[in-house]
Amino acid sequence: MSEDVFDTRELRLRITQLEYEGLSQSEYKQEVQRIYLEEKGEQIPGDIKIYSTSESNDIVESTGYVGTAIHIKDENSGLSEMYVVSEGSQTAADWEYNIKGIFGGQGASQAIGTEEFVEKAKSHFDVPDSTKVIGYSHSLAHNNNATAHLLYDTFNDIYSVNGAPLDYYQLYKEDEKFKKAVEKELSVNQQQIFDVSPKKLEKFAQEYYKDKADDIHQIRYENDPLYAVSGTRGFFDLGDIDTLQSNDNYSGLRYIMDQIPDEDAKELQALVVEFSELTKNGDMNNGVKGLTGINLELIDKLKEHKVTGYFTNQNELAQMVKDADEKVPRLLEQVKKVTSNSDFIFNQFVEAGYINSSQKDLLVSELTNIEKDLVDIERILSDWNSIRNSSSSYNQSDFSSILGSDIGAFLALRSKATSIIESLEILNRDDLLSVLEKIKGDHDITTVLNMLGLDNKSYVNGDMLLKTGKVIINMSAALRMYEKGQNILDDKKDEIKKLDSSVEREIRDSYQEEKRKIKRVIHNIEENPKAYSYLLYKDPFILNLNQEIISIEVLEEFETLKQENIDNYIKQLNESVAKARKYVNNYRNAIEELFKEEEKISNMFNLVEEEST
Repeated sequence: MSEDVFDTRELRLRITQLEYEGLSQSEYKQEVQRIYLEEKGEQIPGDIKIYSTSESNDIVESTGYVGTAIHIKDENSGLSEMYVVSEGSQTAADWEYNIKGIFGGQGASQAIGTEEFVEKAKSHFDVPDSTKVIGYSHSLAHNNNATAHLLYDTFNDIYSVNGAPLDYYQLYKEDEKFKKAVEKELSVNQQQIFDVSPKKLEKFAQEYYKDKADDIHQIRYENDPLYAVSGTRGFFDLGDIDTLQSNDNYSGLRYIMDQIPDEDAKELQALVVEFSELTKNGDMNNGVKGLTGINLELIDKLKEHKVTGYFTNQNELAQMVKDADEKVPRLLEQVKKVTSNSDFIFNQFVEAGYINSSQKDLLVSELTNIEKDLVDIERILSDWNSIRNSSSSYNQSDFSSILGSDIGAFLALRSKATSIIESLEILNRDDLLSVLEKIKGDHDITTVLNMLGLDNKSYVNGDMLLKTGKVIINMSAALRMYEKGQNILDDKKDEIKKLDSSVEREIRDSYQEEKRKIKRVIHNIEENPKAYSYLLYKDPFILNLNQEIISIEVLEEFETLKQENIDNYIKQLNESVAKARKYVNNYRNAIEELFKEEEKISNMFNLVEEEST
């Protein structure tokens, strides 16, 4: 494996993070250059071009795949490399794909989209098939990149962090050669595939794809939630994996998930993911509606105006009942699988250090209450349907009965749905939410960056921090400040020059021009004195006299332009720029002194200054 332009773990991880920043192409390019300068202390060796799926919406719409391609080329050295940064889980559609495609093995549309995008990027950059293509990925994107590579040989190398694992059920569905090999080797057909021992399928998949294992490289944190579920059926590892050990008081989610039965773990995960997406804007009503089909806002209209609300919202009420009939039984089945083992499941979280025993008791209690409410909702729906179905004709008494049962059922559903929301809000306590934030943080790229065992480096919000002794400097912010400071002072210097020019033009030049105008008038008077004889007739004492002016001599005197104040003002402005530049350079010198053994620090400032000029 030859050295790539991005040849360190820090570079790869930081560039992978860019895909979540929502950058324009020009911003993306600037950030790649910035990161390379900070990590290597030199400019990137080649020209950079960017191409993203935003320029190819058909891929996004048809497959859901989102990513960015970076082409680095240098004519002198012959360098030509293409990096494809695939985006991980961001939208509800991504999480649906996670559940159905990856966790359920029911499709690989985003992996197919990965291959399509790589081919489009090659065409866009006009690069040959021999050009080296390196894939970067995090979370869901690892599954996309790695699956695409197994199916189509998409990449030369793949580098991932905290990735969603490969899934042999997914590959069985999409890779016809693998499917035939599985059926032949294990003597099974499509109907029997889920009855095969997961260990056998895992071992067979790893052996079948072993020739591509050398192309796949991954860093993962043992507390990452995706690693936690990677031990469940369907998932398998391929390639070299650098697992970072936890250095805190948590034993990790993987240990917890390994203790939970496969089916229970799958249901718990599906519930958490689905509810998180439905309530990501903080709307609990939306979460309940998405999970149960019960529309509380619609029922509130009925509660306020029972009869008119009933008749004017018939279609919406009928749709709500239909949705509830479909969703509640499925949700209740999921919840029962969790609550039947909830004491055991959440005790694992206690032992792992994520929650304490009182928090565990609260979780178990409220989940049990939610189960009871769902059982009551299912009963209400069943009773309501029985009353409506028992009426064979619509006489007056039947209609009254139906009207009463409908309104009564809707209000009862509202009561139970409200009770579920109350339980969810209890579970929405800050101390429990902090656990979720901790789990989410364990999945983030920055968490992994800060666990690489770097002597004097750490990262926060995309910035690189350097440490010397007890002093920590945000190097990214320092370089930004230096660059912006120099740019601002250069701009100010230019404006002062413009002001000085304006003074010269508008005041000095204007003064001289006005003098020239006056002199031209004086010269005209002196050269043509007779032309001004009419002035004599304005004197009443010399009327009717035959008089004329035969000569005029003008004695002019022009005072010197008083410009000392203007010159002093310009001087003061220039001095303020010099003073500010001295402060900026002193700031730079102080940082260089702190890191005087780091030659690249000074070089970084020099390169930033060159870029700004």
